[in-house]
Amino acid sequence: MAAAGCAVVALGSVLPWATSGARTRSSHELVRVAARLDLVEGTPAVLVRAWHFVVLAAVVVVGLVLARRLRWAAVLAMVVGVSTLGLAFAVKRSPLEADVGLALSVLGAIVALSGAAGTLTLSPGRTHDRDRPT
Repeated sequence: MAAAGCAVVALGSVLPWATSGARTRSSHELVRVAARLDLVEGTPAVLVRAWHFVVLAAVVVVGLVLARRLRWAAVLAMVVGVSTLGLAFAVKRSPLEADVGLALSVLGAIVALSGAAGTLTLSPGRTHDRDRPT
């Protein structure tokens, strides 16, 4: 479930997240504009600039699940989910009009967090993770 959520986050990140006037922008365009105009300062600015790596991490989660590295995938999916929700919250608080990519990414983040939480809370005897010592 975490991998599916992360895949939805990655897909949603390239769809329109917000509309400003007649222009729609994806999450990548939004963080580029915010960085270029110095709209965000301090620690949040670092997080905004790291958004592209969050999307890469979402793709890595899918690969980790396919490699049956479930605990690593779950931890990384948590980072993806929390980061996505943080950026989505910032966009929703802005004067921009939210678009479909934002909603899809939030849905993906919630699914990723739910799946990751489920994986991390499974009893050791029920998980099939190769990362666990035998």
